Amino acid sequence: MTFDVANLNVPAYSVTELLQRLDSLMKLTRAGFNLPMPEVTLGTQQGQSYTGHVASFESGSITLVHEINRQFNPSVMVLSLSNIVSITFDYDENINKLLDPAQPLPYSADMGPLDLKRLMLKYSEEIGDKINSKIQIENTLEAKAETIPHLCNALTLVKQSIIRIAVDDPGKESLRENVTKIQLAEAVDFKLQDKTLLFNIVPDGQNFSLSMADASEQIARLL
Repeated sequence: MTFDVANLNVPAYSVTELLQRLDSLMKLTRAGFNLPMPEVTLGTQQGQSYTGHVASFESGSITLVHEINRQFNPSVMVLSLSNIVSITFDYDENINKLLDPAQPLPYSADMGPLDLKRLMLKYSEEIGDKINSKIQIENTLEAKAETIPHLCNALTLVKQSIIRIAVDDPGKESLRENVTKIQLAEAVDFKLQDKTLLFNIVPDGQNFSLSMADASEQIARLL
C-alpha cells in the first residue's frame, strides 16, 4: 500500500518547535487535562535512538519513559536536549493537530472561568454545525482553578461522544429531536430530562473514567 503524501497534511516541523510543543503538552497533562501524549523516538547526534513517552523537561534535559503501560519496571531515559537531532512519531491526524506549532492547543494551563465559557460556546457551535441544530451547553458546577481541567475533560468527552453519535443521519435526527441543551450537573450520571442531557462529574475528576465509546453508548440509549 502506498500513501499519498500530499494528502497527509503534515505541517513543516522543526526539532526545536516539536520539543517545545511536547513540553507544552506534558505540562497540560500534568495539570490534569486529558490529552494524548504521543510515543516518540528521539535521535541523537551520535546516531542512537530512544523511544518513549515524554515525562519531563528539566534543566536542559528530557526524560522519556518507555513502555509506559507496563505495570512494573518501565525504562527511564534522560537525554540532553542539545543532543537531539531528530524526532519520529506515528502519523495520526489528531496527534498531528496537537503537535502542529501553527495550531492552538485545546487548553491552556492558566484557564479561568471565562475561558471555560468560551470553550462551552465553541463546543456548542461545533455540535450545532454537526447536527444542523442549536444545542446550548451549560455548567452548574463551580469553576475553580483546580476543577477547570476536569470540567474541560468532561466537556470534551461529551462533545466527542455526541459527534460520534451524529456520524449518520439517524443519529443526527435523534439528537435534534431529543436534545436542545447539555448540562454538567451534580447527582446524576447521564440523564435526559426535558430535552436536557445532564452529565454528572465529580469536580475533582475522581469519577472521570468513561471512554468515548462508553459515553456514546450511554447517551445513545437515552435518545
